[in-house]
Amino acid sequence: MTTSTAKVKICFVTTVPFQVNVFLEKHVLALLPYAEVIIITNQDDQEICELPNTLIDRARVCHVPFRRTISPGHDLFALLKLVMVLHRERPLIVQSMSPKAGLLCAIAGWLLQVPIRVHWFTGQVWVTKQGFMRKLLKTLDTLIAKLTTNLLADSPSQMDFLIQQGVVQMGKIEVLGNGSVCGVNVDRFQPNPKYRSTVRQKYGIPDNAVLGLFVGRVTADKGVLELAQAIRILKQHGVSLYVAFVGPDEGNMSAAITLASGGDSQRIIMTGFSATPESFMSAADFLVLPSYREGFGSTIIEAAACGIPAIGSRIYGIIDAIEEDKTGLLVEPRNPEQLAEAMRKLVIDRQYGSKLGSAARMRVLANFRSEHLTEALINYYYRLLRMANRTTLLNNTLKS
Repeated sequence: MTTSTAKVKICFVTTVPFQVNVFLEKHVLALLPYAEVIIITNQDDQEICELPNTLIDRARVCHVPFRRTISPGHDLFALLKLVMVLHRERPLIVQSMSPKAGLLCAIAGWLLQVPIRVHWFTGQVWVTKQGFMRKLLKTLDTLIAKLTTNLLADSPSQMDFLIQQGVVQMGKIEVLGNGSVCGVNVDRFQPNPKYRSTVRQKYGIPDNAVLGLFVGRVTADKGVLELAQAIRILKQHGVSLYVAFVGPDEGNMSAAITLASGGDSQRIIMTGFSATPESFMSAADFLVLPSYREGFGSTIIEAAACGIPAIGSRIYGIIDAIEEDKTGLLVEPRNPEQLAEAMRKLVIDRQYGSKLGSAARMRVLANFRSEHLTEALINYYYRLLRMANRTTLLNNTLKS
């Protein structure tokens, strides 16, 4: 294999390092033989996790002080800093992810006329908003779409939603593979009896007890209060189970969850952030994601790779991650009664849950392997470079 001496320069722009760690690590590692990769993120925002060790000294990192919340003065400062970084680096491709990084990157890339400007939509914050804030945030997403040259969505249903809402023009946006941003590392996410034993012992969960699992940011938008209410409904009908909430409590929801679930704190387990969510997935009997909004629902296919089914909201994104009554169950969002009934099915009929889990794992192995998504992304970049007459900068083996 031979590579050209001149490498294409690609900048990945994310609001926080967590997004690189969770979504982009494998992609960046695969690109390094062919491209000079620069990661632009807020290096001060490392309360959840830092950049992956695998990228240290291999991909350059530039600090831009992005904030996740709206802060006009600070956002303008971050924009100016981003313009300076992009002007110095002069990338051929700039790829952004998350609303704040996407907006500032779209403006900076357009001002500097970076040849290929890509934003990856992974869910819309404005879907759950009302009035002025909904209109403002939707307008900002529309601005991102107008200022970029190319767009990605992490699920077919999200892409359709953005087109229907007039945010994106048909033909400018696409989905890689069968959806998701990074797919699943099936060597990491797989059934593991050792994890099942150690996790249950650590948290005092009997081997024969049913364990439901939530993985993600513990916030109201993720439907955690409806999950707590469903637990209370099940308890009132004599159905008992344990439920673990794995993820940072960004909404300070712990006390509200305990109260809404009926106060049985022994069966409600709040773990905080975990660097090994796969251990909890192997220990659990099913995953629950009753979210109000999702671009795709990566935890659903990660749990599926571990051999467990999922219960999710019937919303765009999640309907692509779950095949109803084949790999999991779908319920209406904000409906604790429906959620409780779906959970009851999996508690009382564990053979049915096992059947769904086996089918879910087979679906992931066939459609959502991380290497498939990485290959699709590299071929996507190659196609964009070919359209820009810059294909000599990438090795010919990357042709689709």
